[in-house]
Amino acid sequence: MNQNELVTQYGRHVDARTATVFVGAGLSIPAGYPSWSDLLEPLRLKLGIEPIDDLPQLAQYYEDDIEDGKVHIQSLVAENFADDDRQPTLAHQLLSQLPIDEFWTTNYDTLLERAIGAAAVIIEDSQLAAPIDPGLRRVYKMHGSVTKPESVVLTRDDYDRYPDQRTRFWHLLRAQVLTTNFLFLGFGFSDPNLELVFKLVRLRTADIPREHFTIMKRPVDHESESDRRLFELRIKELGRAGVRVVVVDSYDEIALILGKLVARCRPPQLMISGSPPSDRPPSDGEEPYPTTPVPGDLEAIAIAIGTRLASTSIALVGGSEVAGIVGYQMMRTLEAADRYEVRRFTLLRRQRDEPLDPPNQRLGRVFFTGDVPNDLRSAALGEVRALIVLGGGVGTQQEIDQALEIGLGIVPVAITGGTAARYWEQMRERLDSELLGGLPIDSSVFEALAGPKADRAVDAAVRLATQALYLD
Repeated sequence: MNQNELVTQYGRHVDARTATVFVGAGLSIPAGYPSWSDLLEPLRLKLGIEPIDDLPQLAQYYEDDIEDGKVHIQSLVAENFADDDRQPTLAHQLLSQLPIDEFWTTNYDTLLERAIGAAAVIIEDSQLAAPIDPGLRRVYKMHGSVTKPESVVLTRDDYDRYPDQRTRFWHLLRAQVLTTNFLFLGFGFSDPNLELVFKLVRLRTADIPREHFTIMKRPVDHESESDRRLFELRIKELGRAGVRVVVVDSYDEIALILGKLVARCRPPQLMISGSPPSDRPPSDGEEPYPTTPVPGDLEAIAIAIGTRLASTSIALVGGSEVAGIVGYQMMRTLEAADRYEVRRFTLLRRQRDEPLDPPNQRLGRVFFTGDVPNDLRSAALGEVRALIVLGGGVGTQQEIDQALEIGLGIVPVAITGGTAARYWEQMRERLDSELLGGLPIDSSVFEALAGPKADRAVDAAVRLATQALYLD
């Protein structure tokens, strides 16, 4: 599957609260931690043997052949994975932003739990028998942790005895493989840890495979034709077990995909961005929004969009007068149809001492946050998945720029002029490569945003906003 399919499909599982993440060593290597083979290289050299692919067996040879071998292995883990100045990577930080409650990892380092923050970190089997605060996210470190070197799973015996010695971990993993949807990250296609889990997938889901996902790096050009062929066969094997694979050329692409996934998994709300068209120069972020009256043609479009949105399930967020026009019209329409829901419109206003000026009707809900427009903008964009742009000046362009940085979908209603029209022109030039909601944009629908018929522009705006929210 391609990257956008992964974002769309896995995002649906996140929405359904059935998504889980499984993190391997590949996510920690960019932070400066060793790979499996690098970690065990000193053991191989001390044993005086040629490189072998079976790394758990290599560790077992060392434990069996060297006096106090087990203690040496634990010390090796403690030395190589100690918490020092190494910090969670961008991939770890993005994972922490996903609305997911449970994370699995075979890594010994603490990057994942440090990125997540408040979490219940489960290292030992006995911890699964004790109550866990339901308000905390959970990190299952199924192969132990550097914080308890004696807990690490590394040798062949550790793997073979795992189902009996860590019964709760084993059965919980089996249950989650059968009932949730995993995204495997940081594993090579020959990784022994991944092999263990995928063996479980194949054995337990042969009749009705549960949909899982992984991102894997294709063999580099200098690798043999045999390696490339093996990679293709491996992907087919994973597909047979329900594991869908996104192939990348570089592990750097993982963070890019996760960034798209974070944007996809934001609250399914739509931000109304805009103001009367203006060429006002940018402020330093401290000045209030322009108070130019909303012209009649822009107001008419805003009212029509609000009316049309009432027939959808879309929830709105906004802080401007234009947003108030759209949101209040939607709420009045819902009220008239006896379908009023307070959650459908959230007005964000700055936290000031003076009386609340318009928009200030008693519809929807009002959140007060920050004291300057930039704070208000950031708060709004952090709570939405896409935005509709109506008219606008420099401030609206700043909202578009910030939305692009975090991967939100943008629907510019060009018929309203201003920034919306200018950004529509930019999108039009690259429309073949633009996506909304992970899907191509219908050119005829996009053209309708520019008019000349207002009703068609309104219908197009709502249709594309629905697509941008991944609600199609």
